[in-house]
Amino acid sequence: ECHLVDANKVRVRFSKLMSEDSNLLLDCGSYDILVDGKSVGPVKNVEVSERQDETRLRSEKEEHLKGVRSVVIQCSSRLMGSSLQVLFRKSLSDIDGNMVAVNN
Repeated sequence: ECHLVDANKVRVRFSKLMSEDSNLLLDCGSYDILVDGKSVGPVKNVEVSERQDETRLRSEKEEHLKGVRSVVIQCSSRLMGSSLQVLFRKSLSDIDGNMVAVNN
């Protein structure tokens, strides 16, 4: 899920908590932003917007996991148009080790 935050910033909210262990989560090359189906150019910055904790029951023990729920991506140009899409260009992983599908 993605929402415009500013004229050149978009917030991406992940359906699962993402692992902060991977440097790819905050790598500008991990994302491509499209407005009306066209790339807006290189991403300038990616920062964590929201962190969360989850408690899981594993082998009858509670396990507390921390991860990233959302990031804000700053683009090199304004995000003006009728549609906004975020593509993943590198393999990001969630806190369970599942990989996000890469868009080629």
